[in-house]
Amino acid sequence: MDEDWLHAPRPDMENVCIGFRTGSTALIEQRDGLQSHRVQPVGSLLDPDDRMGWHELIELPDVSMRRARRIDVWDERDTIVIDSMFPDSASDPQHGRVAIHEYALRATADRATMTITSIEPDARVLPFMECPSAMGTAVAVIGAPLSDLRAVVLDRLSKANGCTHLNDALRVLAEVPILLGDLQGAAN
Repeated sequence: MDEDWLHAPRPDMENVCIGFRTGSTALIEQRDGLQSHRVQPVGSLLDPDDRMGWHELIELPDVSMRRARRIDVWDERDTIVIDSMFPDSASDPQHGRVAIHEYALRATADRATMTITSIEPDARVLPFMECPSAMGTAVAVIGAPLSDLRAVVLDRLSKANGCTHLNDALRVLAEVPILLGDLQGAAN
């Protein structure tokens, strides 16, 4: 396999996110042409014991990437509980399927105001040493209305103030009110 792409010049990534903030090891590796992107081998998303866990997933070609997303929502009296996650994975000739990024989120929202009352990110696989420092940034969305999360995250957690992948996981929680509507419709 031709690996010239590993040494090809990359765009300037400085301060695009917390993992690439000024002085990060990721930037030093990029400058010096080193690669220590930490990945983990992963199995299939499909669980034979949970046939409703995922919709049908197409087989991917040998060279591929996939982002899967799950958002589970339930109503506990005055509190909305949210459990979500996403893995970014890619094919690797030596290891099969590998996770590149993987975040899980557990959050609660006030039922009456539909605002975030708690958020707990769980970083499962992150590529660079500085990436876990993004975990503490998620609290910036507490108090924000769920429906406003797309704009709130971009405003409060842009560039080196957040992680592009954690931010994506937070922004999609703006869909929770729609999921709740579907849940209530199904109950009627």
